[in-house]
Amino acid sequence: MGVPAWSGCAVVSVLAGRGPAAPGHGDPAAWYLDPRAVRRPAPVPERQRLVADSGPASVDVAGRNSFAPWLDAELVPDADELRGRGKLPGRSRRRGDDARAGRLACSAAGKRLCGRALVTESIGVVSEREEYDVRLGALARTWRAWASTGASLSDAQWEQPTRCGRWDVRALYAHHSGFPAALAALPQAAAPAAKPVTASYVLRAFNAPDGVAVVKADAIAGHALSQAARHPAAVLVDRFGVGGPAAVEVLRAADPAAPVPWATFAVMLNEVLRIAVMEASVHLLDLQRALGQPPEVPADALAVTVRLLAEVAPAVEFIEAATGRTETMPLPVIR
Repeated sequence: MGVPAWSGCAVVSVLAGRGPAAPGHGDPAAWYLDPRAVRRPAPVPERQRLVADSGPASVDVAGRNSFAPWLDAELVPDADELRGRGKLPGRSRRRGDDARAGRLACSAAGKRLCGRALVTESIGVVSEREEYDVRLGALARTWRAWASTGASLSDAQWEQPTRCGRWDVRALYAHHSGFPAALAALPQAAAPAAKPVTASYVLRAFNAPDGVAVVKADAIAGHALSQAARHPAAVLVDRFGVGGPAAVEVLRAADPAAPVPWATFAVMLNEVLRIAVMEASVHLLDLQRALGQPPEVPADALAVTVRLLAEVAPAVEFIEAATGRTETMPLPVIR
């Protein structure tokens, strides 16, 4: 199947929020959406959420993640912090232990949060805060991967083409590096006076035939190119290396259930983190493929991403395709 020129790279990260952008992060107006460009899908009868099961994380590449030593106990919950809360049994752990960092974050509260199943909201097994901490830890590790990779790139690698249409590596950084500042501004931003929607609802709306994925694709692609031309590579890397930890600190102090603005929607902050982790993971894979590197994305980030994408897909079509019972392909679900 041919890959569209905007192939998943210019869609989901159209950020919205009504607060001011951080200095050096581009024109804040570029992140606002035209409400007329968003098609609102039919409401889902019953909101689904994720709760724990007893299985291990479905994907585990943390042992090959060379970026885990960036993990800082002050920024994301690690084994020592969770053990202090009585959530994990006592055991030794070296700071920056590559092989276990992702799995420990997935094991918060003694439950395998990264292997949990989709069930209805009525089964309250995992608290909102525990869920939020896992997602925030995954996001922090993935942003550190972006910072570490960017700090090591040569001039030639910055110009390497990607699978995202006209974007080279620099444009990919320019596109995605606005996330830390945008998320840091969300807790103080006023959400629309509407019932909060889920991450999967937002993604379905963005990727509808008349949604942002189609209507705004060229504009978003062009914005990334202009930002890449305006800013030195070091600035783009610092948005992750400096802005990332700062944003994580702000988000750690925020209420996971607080409604915040995302595009034209009100979305709970915990749900926005799902979109942010998915974006960081998908684009990190774009980056690694462009550089000829093996895919090395934190295991907990991959698990969050897989679950969200599965929720976006039509349930029956996805189940039948995944089990080999139909030739109808419900993928891709985002562009």
